[in-house]
Amino acid sequence: MRKEVLFAIFFGLFIGLIFAFGIFRVNSAMKSKDSVANPDTNNADTSSSKTNDLKTLTLLKPADNSAVASDIIQVSGITHAQSYIVTTGGTSDTVQKSKIDGSFEFDYEIDPSVNYLNITSVTADNQRVSTSLEVAYSSEIANPNKDQEVNDTKDSADQKLEATQNRIEFFQGTVTDLTESGVQLKDKNGDIEQVSYSVASTSFAKFGVKTSKISAVDIAIGDFILAMGHIKANSLLEAVRIVVTQPQTPLEVKIFYGTVIEKNKADFGIDEKDSGKVSLNINNNTNTYTGDVSVPTKSRYTNVSEGDTVIGTYTTEKDVNSARKIYILPSPTPTPES
Repeated sequence: MRKEVLFAIFFGLFIGLIFAFGIFRVNSAMKSKDSVANPDTNNADTSSSKTNDLKTLTLLKPADNSAVASDIIQVSGITHAQSYIVTTGGTSDTVQKSKIDGSFEFDYEIDPSVNYLNITSVTADNQRVSTSLEVAYSSEIANPNKDQEVNDTKDSADQKLEATQNRIEFFQGTVTDLTESGVQLKDKNGDIEQVSYSVASTSFAKFGVKTSKISAVDIAIGDFILAMGHIKANSLLEAVRIVVTQPQTPLEVKIFYGTVIEKNKADFGIDEKDSGKVSLNINNNTNTYTGDVSVPTKSRYTNVSEGDTVIGTYTTEKDVNSARKIYILPSPTPTPES
């Protein structure tokens, strides 16, 4: 009798444990579903904040160290959505805006010789990321770079290889040695580069007040040259054009973005988010624009008012900031009350 009672007790406990474990598993599954369907709000906000803090700018075109035959190049890439894209280093400073998906594409004018371009993405909260590159322009070179865009779904591997081989690049530096059909030069980093040329297929020129044609024998040790052509094996550049010129010092152009807090006849001050006040002088070279930055309308500095949101470029000399371009940004459209 005692054994039967003990057996009944243990059997009841065993059944109870199984039943309790089953309820526990069901409750756990329900909580898991609720967690997936309704993720914690704080965690979601933290994830979003981290994503927004990432500084992203991927430049697709143009290629760094490329040489082109047109003074108009295409600039394209990907960055944050609705960011301002400020480009400097060419003929003028420009401001564009990325699309809702973060992509951007626009034409940009450059000068003869080497252009030291700087492309900066500026978000609405003044987060910035920049990339720099060098592009040489000469109308006297063939331009295989123009139509060498490669579509992975259409172009064959042979076409991709051909496009890469046809790309025109450049070396620039001081001539340190001359041969019957080549030039040795030292670049700005102190590296030695080798350039070959053909009297029949390479053109020669000298930049000065006027551009003049020269021949290979006019190049001398100590000259500063810009050589454009195809880079072959062992980093040898087969030149299609060699220009005797002068070394350039890139102009440092800075960017301002914020709210106008003070305006005078010949200067104004803006409050930049997280950066404080920036004071800027106006001169005869300052240009002011209004409207859509992609198709801006020429305006006057007198139209700048306190409270305006502005973006633009400036240079600094002897602690004086001089505005180059001022874009008065459109005021945001008020959200109608529900």
